Amino acid sequence: MKTPSSTVLAVLFLTCLTKAHMQMSDPPPLLSKFNKYTTNQDYDMTSPLHADGSNYPCKGHHQVIGTSQGQPVAQWTPGHSYSMTIRGNTAHNGGSCQASLSFDSGNSWKVLHSYIGNCPAMGDSKFEFTLPGDTPSGQMLFAWTWFNEVGNREMYMNCAVIDIQGGGGRKKRGAASLMTSRPDMFVANVANGCGTAEGKDVMFPDPGPDVDVNSRNTAPPVGKCGASAKFPVMQPGSAPVPSNSASKSPSSPLSDPSSPKLPPYMDVSQPLAPKAPNRVTNSSMTWYSMSHPPTTSPIPANPSPVNSIQPSPSGSCMPGSFQCTASPSGGQGWQACNASGSWVHAGDCGASQVCKFNSANGSPYCVPPNFQFLRGLVSDAMG
Repeated sequence: MKTPSSTVLAVLFLTCLTKAHMQMSDPPPLLSKFNKYTTNQDYDMTSPLHADGSNYPCKGHHQVIGTSQGQPVAQWTPGHSYSMTIRGNTAHNGGSCQASLSFDSGNSWKVLHSYIGNCPAMGDSKFEFTLPGDTPSGQMLFAWTWFNEVGNREMYMNCAVIDIQGGGGRKKRGAASLMTSRPDMFVANVANGCGTAEGKDVMFPDPGPDVDVNSRNTAPPVGKCGASAKFPVMQPGSAPVPSNSASKSPSSPLSDPSSPKLPPYMDVSQPLAPKAPNRVTNSSMTWYSMSHPPTTSPIPANPSPVNSIQPSPSGSCMPGSFQCTASPSGGQGWQACNASGSWVHAGDCGASQVCKFNSANGSPYCVPPNFQFLRGLVSDAMG
């Protein structure tokens, strides 16, 4: 029997390596095998960010912006809906993800959409989001970030360059909430003082106005995380350089539009429209928006009534906690307690839906108005 050559072993090793963990395949990330502009491929795209944060953001790949490998891979228009595809076979029981945009080459990020629980799934899974109507034109960095539920406490991040066209206008009727009202991207597990609990889907302190929740096994982050955990801006040259071509200075940095700071409370100027559930599917799962949960979902025993968790008389609250409340747009929704001990609006239930609180894991969820009737039917059917 012939012994495999070192070349064959290397190929087999790289094949196994590229199949480990998860990675974004669309839009094609910088230095990814899925990116047609890649000439110096990163064969370790599926690995997490370094625990010391030395290759935050984007695994250092944002340094190829301005080179032939840093060209835009897609064109998006504000007010329209798009999706990202996550691929791989080691999903670590899912977790929580965010889709975010950077207007300054990765120094700061704004959240487009948060997905709490079952993100990602095994195989290929697609997640939808809407680009706010006031997103400015120019080249932007898009990022998928992931905090796995089980395994080492890690942060995964893939980034792609997107060309935004026709942006900077006023918000369109029915479009996503304004970009200027979006929270900062959540950052943890990269030596920044903020971490996530093992075995739990992290409930982002400030998930933004567009959030899907598919978990009743959530927990707030641990440590000094703030409303949205920040990461110190990397100084030029401090992140690892992926290749010789990557060491070139960007000739045309991404656009850096001026935008107002986030207000104390998120702007949710439009109520969620009564539409069909937002489903994200793959071969083994169906994924629903929290505002439109399936009636066939497991029903927690003895759910608490609306506003089951009350703030203290002084108006303060326990950071990382949640409560049901009236929505600014009408109907019911829920609040999250930020790092300053103040309640901020975090999400809305669908039309005519009722917010409930699961005291077992400290998270809110929305149910149809006839929830108790349905629960009685289930109890009767089970004897």
